[in-house]
Amino acid sequence: MIEVNFSGSTITILIAAGAVLLLSILISFMSRVFLKIVSRRYSNNLKTGIGQTIIKVIDVPIFIFILSLGLLASYLLLAISDSPVLDPLNDTDEVAVTIWRVLVIGLATFTVARLIDGTIEWYLLNISETTNTKWDDTLLPTVRRIV
Repeated sequence: MIEVNFSGSTITILIAAGAVLLLSILISFMSRVFLKIVSRRYSNNLKTGIGQTIIKVIDVPIFIFILSLGLLASYLLLAISDSPVLDPLNDTDEVAVTIWRVLVIGLATFTVARLIDGTIEWYLLNISETTNTKWDDTLLPTVRRIV
């Protein structure tokens, strides 16, 4: 049977990594609550404002970004430790950072595409009805499908 011996520094690192992860989970949920409060404040003042559209679009990506940042930070705490129990994680910090960067780039791309789509939808619902031109009624739905 394999015997695992946890030293005091290993337990401290595990507790620190868990605390960082729990803190990121707490902050990510608090960001969602904060954005919902801000969105309600906008809904009281404006019927369908651009601010509501932007908040609706960035709500989930901010949540995922903060959560992934906490996950990366806690993993890096484990990966740079000198504990023999965590030796398999040594020299994997660059891989973890690269995977996180790919996730952030994909998240940013997804967010920008949704932001453009939400802005076009808001424009079509609120502004294009008041204009006399037809180019925005015909061109923007096509641009929206492309994005």
